[in-house]
Amino acid sequence: MRFPFKDKELSELLIAKADRNISCGLNYGESKMYDAAITEMKKALECNSYSAKAFYYLGVYSSISKDFKNAELYFQKVNEMELFECASLTKVYNGIMQEVANQKRVPLVDIVLAFEDFIKGDESKCLFVNSEYDFVHPNA
Repeated sequence: MRFPFKDKELSELLIAKADRNISCGLNYGESKMYDAAITEMKKALECNSYSAKAFYYLGVYSSISKDFKNAELYFQKVNEMELFECASLTKVYNGIMQEVANQKRVPLVDIVLAFEDFIKGDESKCLFVNSEYDFVHPNA
């Protein structure tokens, strides 16, 4: 999946600090101290700008504070960061699959390349092994 921004490596220390800020912000939110909760969520984003959870609670607390314009922007960022997190996890998963395939000597298919070739109209390429009899995975 391609995103309009580049990911950066975050240290475990920064992620832990962001998580502490989120926890603190949630405590403020439970105490109905929404301005303090918003401040903590923003501090969390200074440490981890990819935190869907921080953006989500910024949206919640902004909405409660009647700042609907910012709440909408924060909720949009939640969607972006959730997709980004999913793509990041996919990279980790793909790395594990490659490692296991190498250990077990099992070939992997570059499915992204296969779909790109198929979309380009390369008639010699099929997406699946038995395209004439596979009714679950049709090629057209």
